[in-house]
Amino acid sequence: MTQSTTDKDQLVLGYWAARGRAESSRLLLHYTKTPFIDKMYQMGDVPDYNRDDWLNEKYKLGLDFPNLPYLIDGDLKLTQSTAILYYLGRKYNLMGNNPKQEALIIMLCEQAYDLRLKFITLCYGPNGNSPNEQKNFIETTLTENLQQFDRYFSKNKNQFAVDDRPTVADFQLFYCIDCSCSFNGSHVLLEKYINVKAFLQRIRELPQLKDYIIQSQAQVPMLLKIVQRLNYTRDEKEKILSCIRNASINDLFIAYGYQYTQPIIENYPFPLYTRSTIQNDT
Repeated sequence: MTQSTTDKDQLVLGYWAARGRAESSRLLLHYTKTPFIDKMYQMGDVPDYNRDDWLNEKYKLGLDFPNLPYLIDGDLKLTQSTAILYYLGRKYNLMGNNPKQEALIIMLCEQAYDLRLKFITLCYGPNGNSPNEQKNFIETTLTENLQQFDRYFSKNKNQFAVDDRPTVADFQLFYCIDCSCSFNGSHVLLEKYINVKAFLQRIRELPQLKDYIIQSQAQVPMLLKIVQRLNYTRDEKEKILSCIRNASINDLFIAYGYQYTQPIIENYPFPLYTRSTIQNDT
């Protein structure tokens, strides 16, 4: 992946060795031909999913809110994927030409992220490998979202999502829609939505991105290695999360939602359940 010079003034984008929440920003940086250090942190394999590669640096980078992804641009240090994406968009004049375009860009980015979040929730949840759950996602959530995006693109007279040149929205839309169409059968559904399909193809064929997209999809996994799983307490009245020593709070909300995660955060000290704690129950 992109590893240019290590000039101290060069942009650094840090994230796991996965596409994930950094990919839209990577697409933007490649599109603008911006030299940057693509710092990919490795996660260990089962059973521990060791995160030391990141944890050894987490509190040494001067980040106000240490997290992944992060962006370092000179003396500016940012976390939160949306803040990073919008900052880069403004830095490289990709947030539209006026307030109306900027509002549309933000709306499309948030809508695309909502779709990806629903996809990720299933993937990281206990039923992520269930063909029935995947089929249900395709027939309900994915279908509804593709219909809406297709309708938007059918009315849009611009070459890209908001303008006749790419904006931040195009990179977010491309990644979020593309990854959400990863289950078997998704691309058959995509054939029905010709405007969405044409949009994705336009992004893939951008000279600045064509080679990178092929390389990224071939070499960098879409999701993190970590797989959370559900356990039950002995009285089966409360679902709890186990084997989460290496999961962040954000991981848990994504995987299991507010209903199951919030009570754990409120009632249990962290770290919660290490493998040794639950060894007898596995």
